[in-house]
Amino acid sequence: SIKGGKLRRCHGVSETAACTQGHPFVPVNPETQTSGFDPRVIFAIRNFATAFPAFHTDKHIAYHGGAGQAPEHQWRKVRDEYIESSMKTWWEMAQWWRTADYYKVALYLPFEWLLSPAKGPKLVQSLADVYAEAGFEVAPAQDIPCIWYQMAQKEWKRQDALMVYKPGYTANQRDFMAQQLKEHFDEVKDDAYLQSILEEYREEVMKTTKLDQKADAEPGR
Repeated sequence: SIKGGKLRRCHGVSETAACTQGHPFVPVNPETQTSGFDPRVIFAIRNFATAFPAFHTDKHIAYHGGAGQAPEHQWRKVRDEYIESSMKTWWEMAQWWRTADYYKVALYLPFEWLLSPAKGPKLVQSLADVYAEAGFEVAPAQDIPCIWYQMAQKEWKRQDALMVYKPGYTANQRDFMAQQLKEHFDEVKDDAYLQSILEEYREEVMKTTKLDQKADAEPGR
């Protein structure tokens, strides 16, 4: 978190075992922090096909002063260079938490389901149930749909404000992502819930991916 203009670890009720996981200068090592955390893990996951460009947008805003998406030619360049290594990291993260000795995934939290009117309220209730089991005070069940809508509405508006174009992939890249998701599906035969998420992601990749060209040269060059 940022406080007083300085980067610091998050402490108190909001701290998690992976709180510093994304920071390149702070070792995380969740396995060394088991004494301070409940073993139940809420694992947020998002289809790689949309998580990858969203991460690129976040970096553009955080480190380059952008107000939204980076120019499309920049996205294409990053996509073509890093798609394979980035998808490998995406899956390794899921596999680490899924197979950790101490931590156990109590709930997968798919980004897409969280924003879905059909699945979102039920998923938020499941999230509240996990927190309640861990001893936290949670909102009553009758308030969950309203809480979900307030959260989802903010995210819908945020995405509408950020999105100038739909990031695309080449046909080969689409097929690569679909094949990787199929292989990951086969790897987790002991986890039907995660399989259902991965299968939905694979179908979305094949049905909704915007087919695009390879990286362009910068405009005017």
